[in-house]
Amino acid sequence: MGKRTKVARYNRYIQFYKASETEWEYDSGGNLIPKMEPYKKRWCNKKDLVRANQESLESAADTASKFVRLTTRFTNVITENMQFEVDGQMFNVKMVGDADGLNIETVISGEATADGGRNES
Repeated sequence: MGKRTKVARYNRYIQFYKASETEWEYDSGGNLIPKMEPYKKRWCNKKDLVRANQESLESAADTASKFVRLTTRFTNVITENMQFEVDGQMFNVKMVGDADGLNIETVISGEATADGGRNES
């Protein structure tokens, strides 16, 4: 009998969205973007990461970005051109990968920009 690996328990049911190939809409800035359609729901664990980055050396404005890291059972259906919703806020998928290369768990990193991208201080 082989050694059993411990499988994590996932406590959040996260909705993922993919871009529509036929429907388009305008965002708040007037840009034409594909409409996001509900795709799959997955059980995940969530970790919040918050940091502020300076836009450039010449600019005093900071961008306040909220990063979220999700972990779920191994899957190939989540890609970088998707979005997900956590606590009523939409996040763009920035990275998807297998942390240990054993096809047990998938790590998904997402980013949402707060306050329209500007954090005035």
